[in-house]
Amino acid sequence: MILEFGGIVGRGRIDEGLVFNVLEDGNIDNYCLYYQPKDLAFINLVYMFRDHEVKKFDTVVLYTMSGVNGKKKENQIELHKFYQNLEQPIWHSADDRAFLIEKSDFD
Repeated sequence: MILEFGGIVGRGRIDEGLVFNVLEDGNIDNYCLYYQPKDLAFINLVYMFRDHEVKKFDTVVLYTMSGVNGKKKENQIELHKFYQNLEQPIWHSADDRAFLIEKSDFD
């Protein structure tokens, strides 16, 4: 895996986002994010990353809110921003679970 979970910013707010650290150069189009709410047994597909190149030490943020995917440099770090375009936050509880799956693991 070239992505490592770095935390959640703004939990429970519409501008919440999952932060991932990039461990090595590569393309993140093989990654899917699944979500399991605290009190439910089912798991939902939340986001499939598209064809996008990243470099070691970059940061990837997946926001719940609407926006336009893109990247910008912040404090010498390349920040890659992705948006789920949801109307309300989904990360309410510290017990909610996120699963980052690399699709190539299933090939």
